[in-house]
Amino acid sequence: AHYRPGYSDKYLPYVLVGCYHCDADYRSISGKAPIVNITRAQARAAIAARGIGYWQYDVATQKMLEHLYKIVAANLDSQTAVGMGVVNDFGPLNSGSTDGVPGLTGSVANDGLSGVKLFGIENPWGNVWTFGDGVNFDGDKIYICTDPTIFADDTTDGYTELSYTKAAANGFVKKLGYDPDNPAMLFPVEVGGSGDTYISDSYSQNAGPRVALFGGSLISAQNAGVSSLASSNASSLKDPTVSCRLQILPKP
Repeated sequence: AHYRPGYSDKYLPYVLVGCYHCDADYRSISGKAPIVNITRAQARAAIAARGIGYWQYDVATQKMLEHLYKIVAANLDSQTAVGMGVVNDFGPLNSGSTDGVPGLTGSVANDGLSGVKLFGIENPWGNVWTFGDGVNFDGDKIYICTDPTIFADDTTDGYTELSYTKAAANGFVKKLGYDPDNPAMLFPVEVGGSGDTYISDSYSQNAGPRVALFGGSLISAQNAGVSSLASSNASSLKDPTVSCRLQILPKP
C-alpha cells in the first residue's frame, strides 16, 4: 500500500483510511448513514473531488489490511476472532456504532446485528460492502493498479495482469493464488471451504468485466469477513448494500 509507482517515486510515509464508510457528502463522520446506490466510478470521482490526496479505498490498502489482520489475530476466521459484524439485519447502521468499543479492534456484541472495528476502521466487513478500486476482473483474469490517478472501470490500460487466474466457481475460499512479482495480491484460486475452515470467507465471480466488493453486507451472515470478495458485479452496479470508503495518499 505504501509502494505506488507512477503516483510517487518514494515509499509513502503513511496511508490514511476513513474510519467510517462515506456519508452523502463523501466524508468519514460518526453518526451518518453510509451512501449507497452509487457506482464505483461515481464514488471515485466524488472522493477525488474532495481535494489533493483523496482517493477511493483500493486493493493495495485492502490487502494490507488483510495481511495485518492475519499477523495480529493469527486466525483466518475474522468473524470468530473479532465479531460477526452487521450481517443479519434489515438496513445499514449509521456510522459510529463501534465508537464505544475500547481499543482499536473488537465488536459491540457478537450477535450478527452489531458493528465491528479493526485497527480503528469500522465495519471492514458487514453492514455494507465496500467498493475496492485499483482492481479489475475479466472473467478469471485479475488486473491490478496502485496508481490512483489512472483508476478506471472496464479497462486494462495501466493495469498489471497477475500471473495466475482466480477461481471459476463461487464458495468459501480454500486456497489463494500467488504472483511472485506482486506477493501481496492474494486472490482465491480454489473454493470448497466453509464458514469455519480454511480462509472462512466467501467469494463470488462471474464472466466478463467485473469490479471488486470487499467485506460483505448486512445480509451476508457467515459469508462476511475481512477477506470476503465479490468479483461478480459489473461496473454499472448500484445497490442499497454497497458503499465506499476514503483513503488519503500523501505525495512525499
